[in-house]
Formats: sequence, C-alpha cells, structure tokens
Amino acid sequence: MKKILLLVGGAAALIAAITGCSSVEWNEISYASPGNEVALEPGAKVRVFAAGEKDTMMPVVKTIMKEFSETEQFKIDLEDPDYWVVVNGGSKFHADSAEEETHNKKVFVTQKGNDSSGEDVLVTTDNKSSTSAMVVSIAIYSVKNLAPVYYFDVPIYDGDFKGASQAIKDEDGYRTMFSDQIVKKIKDAFLDQKRGVKTALPKKADETMKNALLRGDVKAVVERAEKILPGDFNAYIEEISKGNYASKEEKEANLRNYYVLALAKEINNFGVKNLNELHAQHVAILKFTDDSGLETACPNSLARIEAKLRQMRALGKTTNEEE
Repeated sequence: MKKILLLVGGAAALIAAITGCSSVEWNEISYASPGNEVALEPGAKVRVFAAGEKDTMMPVVKTIMKEFSETEQFKIDLEDPDYWVVVNGGSKFHADSAEEETHNKKVFVTQKGNDSSGEDVLVTTDNKSSTSAMVVSIAIYSVKNLAPVYYFDVPIYDGDFKGASQAIKDEDGYRTMFSDQIVKKIKDAFLDQKRGVKTALPKKADETMKNALLRGDVKAVVERAEKILPGDFNAYIEEISKGNYASKEEKEANLRNYYVLALAKEINNFGVKNLNELHAQHVAILKFTDDSGLETACPNSLARIEAKLRQMRALGKTTNEEE
C-alpha cells in the first residue's frame, strides 16, 4: 500500500516528533552551508576598513581580513576592490565607583552552630560590578556605483558581578571577548562554512557507512556503498515500486544505506541542484519504507534541506545549477 506524503513548511519536523526516535541515533554532522546574510559572488575583491571608534574596530577589521584571506572565498584588494566593507561601531564601559560599590551589598542567611543546635545569622558581603556594550554596523557598498548592497548590526553586551576582593572584567577584557563574538557573527553572515547539525541516523544502517559519515569521510561512504548497494538509486526505486525485491528485510536495509549515502552527498555540496535531488531521494525512501528509523530520519533530513533551500532563495541563489 502506497503512502501519501504531505510535507509543507514545518510538517517534516512534526512527523519526526510524532514517530519518535527509538530506532534512530542522533549525531552532529558538519554540513557545508552558505553565509547566513551576505551573498557576494565567489572571488569578489573586497576592502575592509574601520569607521567610528577606529581603535576599537581595527582589531575586528584585521581579524575579518585574515578570515577572508584564509577561506579564499573573497580576495582582499586595497587598490581595486569590487566592494567596500565598512565596519563602524562603538562601545561603552562602566565600572562601579567606590560610592556605587556600597550599594552592591549582598545579604544572605547562614546557620551558625552544629547539627544538634544552632541559629540563623544574617551575613553581608561587599561586591562590585562592571558592564559593557558594543554595537558594530556592517555596511557593504558596490564600488562600481557606490550603491549599498547589504547592511546589518551586531549588538552585544555583558556584565560582571563579583565579591569585593575579586577582580572584575575590565574594559580590555570586554573588548577582547566582544571582538571574538562579533567576528564569529560576521563569519556566519559572510562565509560558506561547515556547520554542525544534529542529524537522525537509523540504528540499523550499515555501521561502516555510519562511522565513515561521522568522520566526514565522504569517499569512504561512497566506496562502501558501491560494495553493498545494488546500484543507481532511481533504478532501484523503480524496481521496488514494481515489487521486485528479494525480501522486505533486504529492501529496508538497502533504503537505510541509501539514506546514509544521501547524507554523505550533502556534506560538501549545498548547491540547489544537489539539494533538490537529495530532497527527492528522501521523499522516495520515505514513500517506500516501513522502517521506523527511516520514518523518523527522513523527515529530519527533509526539514534540514528545505531550510537550506529557503536560505538559498533568500540569498538570491535560486538557480538549479551547481554552485
């Protein structure tokens, strides 16, 4: 009996929640994915420079340039860039004065005595605090026509509250912490990266394939699949749709391993064409399986792929060609 599938929006995640996860194991797998906000053409020449509080922004700018250079996704070009990336921001810091510290007293109750007798005693401790906030605005302009291309803000703040005898975070401490976090947010916005995602794997799938997948060894997954799977996925689906398979157990084993192979093909390729093909494979597996592990795992992967496709559309990457 054929299954009727309806996967709209978040329905894939809902199916996963309903079917449960007793037949799957959850592992974090790192998949290549695009930057979250900015979609400049690969190899674009950029110049990054600071504005606003330049002393505060320059460490951020230098780190961004280093990250861009290492990934080779963009080229740093100070003379003839395609885009200007303007890092503009400022920060504020406050530490308690001696007078303000007097308002930071902390009162709590403790017991004085032993197990057989004692009394509650109020204890007062002196404390001090510091706080800081930083806002960085990232603006990207096309040099060709000076038109703004992207703009986003990265606000961040934190505070420290400790006993009077302990050292609280100073301005340099906040600046270092904030710079690291801001650079991470900017990398997420700009750069294609491997990002870890919790992924459902059927427990009964081939252990060799699963172990290779968790290592990120795509080649080993493919080599193992060539040894144990019957061949082309679409041809196999065509055969089992006609009832041409030796046993239900063999069919389910093959579908589980085709699923793992599909995950391997997703690890390094978030091109729209590849994502669409993998989406179709997961739908086909879900249509013909009666395995409880796959009935949980396939919707999990469909939801992830659909989220990537929505992201690619939002970034203007709607072509069905490989990236």
